[in-house]
Amino acid sequence: MIKAIIFDFGSVLFKTQWEGINKDFLEKFGFSILLNNNSKHIQIYRNSETGKTSLKDFFIAINPDLDHEEIIEFYKESYKKNKHLNHKLITLIKELKKNFILYGFTDTIKEHFEVNKEQEFFNNFKKVFASFIFKKRKAEPEAFHDLTKNIEFHPSECIFIDDYLPNIENAKAAGFKVIHYPDFPDIKKLKEEINIILKKN
Repeated sequence: MIKAIIFDFGSVLFKTQWEGINKDFLEKFGFSILLNNNSKHIQIYRNSETGKTSLKDFFIAINPDLDHEEIIEFYKESYKKNKHLNHKLITLIKELKKNFILYGFTDTIKEHFEVNKEQEFFNNFKKVFASFIFKKRKAEPEAFHDLTKNIEFHPSECIFIDDYLPNIENAKAAGFKVIHYPDFPDIKKLKEEINIILKKN
């Protein structure tokens, strides 16, 4: 029997408009934050998703001479406004909450986590787990072992929903029922797949 549903956030509940954030930075500070295949910056940013580095380290690598505390606050405000919300899915989540325990599981940095919490994206979830806290991304199989230790249900009692196929494969290997959801913002197929799993379980 399905007792819990676990949602990814990015490209599921919302999509971040990175070009919009970059435009804000070009206008305010005169530099781009897009990684553009810069291997050093890419590695620093990826490491910030697992808590090994920070967003401040990322901006220092771009320009060490700026006020990085100011830049981080500006980044958070820009990230806050540059989102395209999946309103239909948010409505569905509110309905699902009536019958199931809901969790979030997201690959993200500390600052994104703080903003999403401030914007009340976590309100419909019992708990939200994040890569920067687990120190590993969902593309690492061990992340789902950590998730299993931190929820009160067996993986077979949970549906995991994500847009990124390697995450889906790892969740399935760990025993979760899974739905690959690459269809943002359309939820017709997602609803059908949820209902199929519920009828079988």
